[in-house]
Amino acid sequence: MKNCWNPSSMSAATGACTRHYHPTLSIWLSVDPMSDKYPGVSPYTYCGNNPVRLVDPDGREYIIDGENSKTIKAAFAQLQASTNLQLKMDKNGKVRIIGGEASTDYDTKLKEAINSSIVSVTIHATSYDTYEGYVIPGGAHFGTHYDPNTETAEAEQVVNPYLLAAMDLSCGRAIGTSMAHEALEAYYCGTKAIEHQTDIEKAKPGKPTYYLFEQAHNLAPEQPDYAGVYEWTAKGWYCLANSLYLCNTIRENPTTPIPILMINFEHMKVPSQLKSENK
Repeated sequence: MKNCWNPSSMSAATGACTRHYHPTLSIWLSVDPMSDKYPGVSPYTYCGNNPVRLVDPDGREYIIDGENSKTIKAAFAQLQASTNLQLKMDKNGKVRIIGGEASTDYDTKLKEAINSSIVSVTIHATSYDTYEGYVIPGGAHFGTHYDPNTETAEAEQVVNPYLLAAMDLSCGRAIGTSMAHEALEAYYCGTKAIEHQTDIEKAKPGKPTYYLFEQAHNLAPEQPDYAGVYEWTAKGWYCLANSLYLCNTIRENPTTPIPILMINFEHMKVPSQLKSENK
């Protein structure tokens, strides 16, 4: 029987399109492309050897992780608010599509990103204004690794969901607008890394691969026009966030719909010098 390791084709006998499978012996003949992330599990197993309870349609991942459950839930809530697709996140942060219709171009692209067999995306959610020494003005690409052996890519994106929501509100846009940009920017960095067969460094002007990040940035949904509100600096956005925190709509109405409730700025860590400057 003809089987494949080719994302563009599929075995009629098994429906498998990312790994070689022997249907007669009922075993995988090739390694799981995500095996490096799970050293405690045999790379030849499927679903951690528990196919009765678990499924893995493509072997790749779209994950949201973070410093705590609040920031993870806030990021996921905004991702859900950005799309007509019905999403679900498991206890490990892996996002999958469980329903809904892809009624917009963005929906179609997000579906493509979540179901991709060649690009993995990890979104790191934080409540701080920096991440590993880098300023995070709402969101930032944190590098993409290209694997020449499997011709796949793993992209990382960092977001501050509280700040993204504040930025959306400041521009009169629906919450989730900024998250939509971050969600696909990472995916497009992955596709660019595969297209050019190279790693893409953290988004910083002057880096050799910065032009590839810029291409991915421009392919992602347009961000709200923040420039007219504050300068493009972390300090400016935290000035905005602190002022929004005083908003009665957010602070005094616990029945506010979930996407807005997730802005609760008491969970956002602001450097002490910014607190003192913006009482």
